[in-house]
Order: sequence, then C-alpha cells, then structure tokens
Amino acid sequence: MSAARPIVALKIGRAKYKVRYRRLLPHNLGRLFFTTRSIVVDDSQSDFDRADTLLHEILHAVWDQHKLRARVSEERAVTALATGLTAVFCDNPGLLSHLERLIRDGR
Repeated sequence: MSAARPIVALKIGRAKYKVRYRRLLPHNLGRLFFTTRSIVVDDSQSDFDRADTLLHEILHAVWDQHKLRARVSEERAVTALATGLTAVFCDNPGLLSHLERLIRDGR
C-alpha cells in the first residue's frame, strides 16, 4: 500500500460507500457490493492499478445510480458517467488528489 492515505469512504450519488483494501482472489481486482454499499480494492496491486480499480468501481456505482441499462446509447452512457463522476469529485474533495498521488507514485 502506498504512503498516500487511503480513501475509506465515498459519497456516490445519494449513497455513502465504505472503501476497504484487502487481498482478493486472483483476477478479481475490485468489487462493488450494492447491498452493503461497499467497495473493496485488492491491495496487492500497484498504486496506479489501485487508482484505476477504484475509479472502475466508482463508475459501476454511477452506472447504477443513473439506472443505465446494459444496452444504452453511447451518448447517454458517457453523459451519465461524466455527470456522475463530476458529482463524485465534488462530494469527495480529497478523492482527486488521492488518485493523483497514487498515479504519480505508481510511475
């Protein structure tokens, strides 16, 4: 785990999610659990990959918040994800700097 202080909670839409870091099964880098409102990130990854995985799981939550279907138009999906991600960054002021540190330290 990087020296960057890990994010332990996020507000995504109207929901608050706990963020945990632990070893996951191989080929499972992250998981989003809707019922417990939690995100788990495999902590054996590099800093860069942890940032990528955390964003990936956040986008799953945004997808769910905007009730996007499996076969949604590209424009609707991109608009909803951009709006949702912008809201996540607004609601979680330390998230962008945390991701930036992880990405920078992962180089």
